[in-house]
Amino acid sequence: MLKILGALVGMVLLVWAVMMSWYNHEPVVVDPLKHYVAHKRTQKQALPPGYETTEVLIESVTLLLTKRGGYLADDVYPPWVFLDNVPHWEFGVLTAVRDLNQSLLDDFSRSGASSAEDPDLKQAVALFQTDYKRSEQPNAASQFEKGIAALKAYQKRLSPGSGTPAHFYATAENLTAWLAVVEKRLSSLSRSLAVSSGQDRINTELADTASEDAGKPTPTVLDSPWAYFDDQFYTARGTAWAMVMYLRGMEVDFAEVLRANNAMDALRQVIRELEYALAPLEAPMLRNGPQYGLLANQPLILANYLSLASYAVKDLSLHLQADDGS
Repeated sequence: MLKILGALVGMVLLVWAVMMSWYNHEPVVVDPLKHYVAHKRTQKQALPPGYETTEVLIESVTLLLTKRGGYLADDVYPPWVFLDNVPHWEFGVLTAVRDLNQSLLDDFSRSGASSAEDPDLKQAVALFQTDYKRSEQPNAASQFEKGIAALKAYQKRLSPGSGTPAHFYATAENLTAWLAVVEKRLSSLSRSLAVSSGQDRINTELADTASEDAGKPTPTVLDSPWAYFDDQFYTARGTAWAMVMYLRGMEVDFAEVLRANNAMDALRQVIRELEYALAPLEAPMLRNGPQYGLLANQPLILANYLSLASYAVKDLSLHLQADDGS
């Protein structure tokens, strides 16, 4: 009996070790410049505007589904259901996917508010809005695969002579509109990480109102539950991972706009701050101890990098707006 129990315990520990070491994994960020150079060498022509931005969006969702262990958020059976970090990382990636896909539909693919929405992008938006934990058929992974197909259809139509043409307007105005979404997203993630470390903050939600609670500190628990700040941490990492890919793709598609506004270095600074945020974790587990304590406070470190990235995005937007005379 003891031998059987010992074997079961050993098997559980082995499965747990494999799960934590093999499946608890973040894929590397794709460099679209390599794809761009390879395409020019083989096709002897430049890619159409928007091709690389769409390519990195497709690649981010593809990696979400095909990374080591596959897509885990919609798995409801043990032992995969006990993996917590990767599903929250996946949700962070999906958040960035939804933001960019919506911007493609609303801004990049349209010449103005009165122009028609692109049907493939509209379909992709609806598919990526599927609950990321949906396990019943059609499950989340299958819906996201259909979203990839819709994006590929849009990307194919960007090339001349491919049927009904698709559009991508690489203007400073459109890029600025997406950057405004990115800035808000990064600021929100940074604030969530800081709050998860148990800081009292002024209640700014009621600013300029007659409420008695306006301007009062909003109390938070000094030691937030580990599961809470752990979830926030990996969600933020997933979003930052996807944003690096998207910014690198836009470095190709918006090269002329960025150079004309002396904004190329500003964009690369945003990428650099996000890359710092994605530095490999060397600690065996996350901590959210005192800011100046003996052990590192990983959520606050990540919050700092995301906050710096948010300020860098604002600086980039100012460079682009200068060209518009605003």
